[in-house]
Amino acid sequence: MNKILSVSAFAIVLALSNVSFAGFNGDVQQAGGFVGPEPSVNTVAEALKMSDDMAVVLEGKIEKSLGNEEYMFSDSTGSIKVEIDDDNWRGVTVTPEDKVVIRGEVEKDMFKTEIEVDKIELKK
Repeated sequence: MNKILSVSAFAIVLALSNVSFAGFNGDVQQAGGFVGPEPSVNTVAEALKMSDDMAVVLEGKIEKSLGNEEYMFSDSTGSIKVEIDDDNWRGVTVTPEDKVVIRGEVEKDMFKTEIEVDKIELKK
């Protein structure tokens, strides 16, 4: 009986050690995704006419903060409210004079249209 318990305990320890080291063999896998043409740049006027959840890329300026992660964004065709979560800034600092590119999606309901920003970068 003791031999069976000893062998069983050894087998369990061996199995657990293989499981715990299986993810640490040096192979790091990256998440994949689509690689293809970039979506074309849209204007604020176009974004205001788009359907809910449509992907959008806008170039323009952030005019001011509206509080609670909301900002007023504008280009030559108009202005629209954008929501940029704190973690989506990714270290980018912007002033009202800076031209930026924002990528996100249209958030449309009965009374308003906004852009939920996934990424913001300074225009080069």
